[in-house]
Amino acid sequence: MVNIYEEIQIPLKAGNIAGCWYGSRSERPLLALHGWQDNAGTFALLAPILSRYTPILAIDFPGHGKSSHHPPGIIYHTIDYVRAIREIMLSFKWSKISLLGHSMGAAISFHFSSLFPQMVDMLISIDILHTRYFPINAQLYYMRFSTDKFFMDAERKLSSEHKTPPLYTFEQLQTILYEASEKSIDFDKTKYILERNITWSNEHQMYYFCRDNSIKLLQEMNTEPGICIEMAKRLNGIKWLVIKGGDSSHIDEESAVTKTIKEWHEQNNPNFVFHVLPGLKHHCHLNNPNEVAACILPFLAKHRVPGRVYTTESKL
Repeated sequence: MVNIYEEIQIPLKAGNIAGCWYGSRSERPLLALHGWQDNAGTFALLAPILSRYTPILAIDFPGHGKSSHHPPGIIYHTIDYVRAIREIMLSFKWSKISLLGHSMGAAISFHFSSLFPQMVDMLISIDILHTRYFPINAQLYYMRFSTDKFFMDAERKLSSEHKTPPLYTFEQLQTILYEASEKSIDFDKTKYILERNITWSNEHQMYYFCRDNSIKLLQEMNTEPGICIEMAKRLNGIKWLVIKGGDSSHIDEESAVTKTIKEWHEQNNPNFVFHVLPGLKHHCHLNNPNEVAACILPFLAKHRVPGRVYTTESKL
């Protein structure tokens, strides 16, 4: 069942987006968006289950996985990823889009949906409810810190173009990712993300990271609580499913903003569903795909009719 997909490349105005297309190519798919420093491999176990009902296109954001990198000196920003969704729609000539996002991918989906609610018919958010916001002092500190680090990283890139990158065994890489995810990804599941983030060196008989290290300095469009709530209200006409890992802190059900958004949609959006999966972690869709699919499939069955309004013409 795993890795039954077609590898595709989607041209952007600057570079290409790599993607894994699961299921029929005659219907508009759910566009699946991964979390920060992950890639399309995060959906490697969930997408085959969902694609029995509807096709899935899992992409690598720019700088991630097999997608193009920004040139040295160009910083990554979340608004770039919002624009990438629009470019993908234009490439496929889609007038509507259905979004499935995890973590950062769910935040980007929320952001896009709030800007273009008329273009989004469905939003499935895994373990993130809305865009992040930070206190003003924290935002200022990070902007200064990341600016300094950015110049250092750009110089490192230019000076190391002909140097051998750090090399690892696959088991070492699994440990690195497992620890970096704060053990959110089960050790045996790390391979699905690593497969798109690393390259084999024939010369050294070891692996190295091929993702763009600059994504660690990703700039976010920081909202503030009032804007975040107003963004959420613009989603009231969208069919919206939220899935929270019960053992994850990424959706704080006790926060005032989360309560406000959740209560507002429960009162005003008849197609809003909020699920908590007890005992599951932030990467619940990768660790426990059957449990997550059990939430998503009834939602799709209710709101998405295969082959009726989702046919599309691809430029690829």
